[in-house]
Amino acid sequence: MSWETVASGGTGNFNQLPYYEAEIDEEQRGRLEMSFEVNVPSSDINSLKNSLEVAGVTDLQLVSGGKNVTIYYRKGFLWMPVIVAAVAAALAGIMIYLILWKLSKEVSSPVFNLAVIGGSLLAIGIAYFIFKRY
Repeated sequence: MSWETVASGGTGNFNQLPYYEAEIDEEQRGRLEMSFEVNVPSSDINSLKNSLEVAGVTDLQLVSGGKNVTIYYRKGFLWMPVIVAAVAAALAGIMIYLILWKLSKEVSSPVFNLAVIGGSLLAIGIAYFIFKRY
């Protein structure tokens, strides 16, 4: 699987993120990457994760390290307004240090799709010959 960038920006247009969620299909995974000028405190990360879990964000994974925070989720609801509000609340003390954000959607590669189709056809063919005898 790979990721395709939907939108990117900085502090000035972070609140516009919900407008870009339409680019992500239902049940498709989304990824929001954020880079800050300062290290993100672990207490803020824990608060953010808790807020997103309480809100019910599906297939949630939060990865942080130093100045970077990445949120993975599965769209089944318009989560971006919830995510933006949770980030703004949990990271309020450091939002002025936001340098860059990037919203991406997960896309499958053509090679992966062909492998899945080929494997499925092979399995159907084997099952056909096995059950054809009975």
